[in-house]
Amino acid sequence: MSYTLSKTNRKYAGINGGQAFPFKFDRRHILNLTGQMRVKQGLKSSRHLNFSFAFSSGHRVTIPIGMYKGIEPPFWLQQAASYIPPKEQENALYRQLMSKTNGYTLPCYFRIDIGYNIHKKHKRTATDLDIGIFNILNRKNPYLIFYEDDQWKQLSIFPVIPSVKWRLSF
Repeated sequence: MSYTLSKTNRKYAGINGGQAFPFKFDRRHILNLTGQMRVKQGLKSSRHLNFSFAFSSGHRVTIPIGMYKGIEPPFWLQQAASYIPPKEQENALYRQLMSKTNGYTLPCYFRIDIGYNIHKKHKRTATDLDIGIFNILNRKNPYLIFYEDDQWKQLSIFPVIPSVKWRLSF
């Protein structure tokens, strides 16, 4: 078992007006549990059941919180920043108004993995067969969020992933 309680900020003169802001990987809580249970033990073979549990606070992101109409340079009129002349309307673009730097925390990350191991010793060799399932609950942990088609969407990677490994040692 491992647990981490942490907080980390960044501060750069050219970002966020020189003010400190949360680092992208500022995850306040991280908890990991792993375990292994011997299912069968013999003179020349053994079998184990393995599990892993991972939980962490969501990481920090900067997200769009609104839209505004602006002129793309070089058509910008410094003296009338909020007014777009009719002749420049075709050059106007919708721009995103962003949140504070890394001012939004994604939902928590949670995953459970399981595995089964069979180890056999032979005269001059040994074999291992590992069978596992990554993210057994198929939780759609958020990798990033974005706004598209008038709704918030979430990109998740790493669904349920089965694995098989065979090893021959000599």
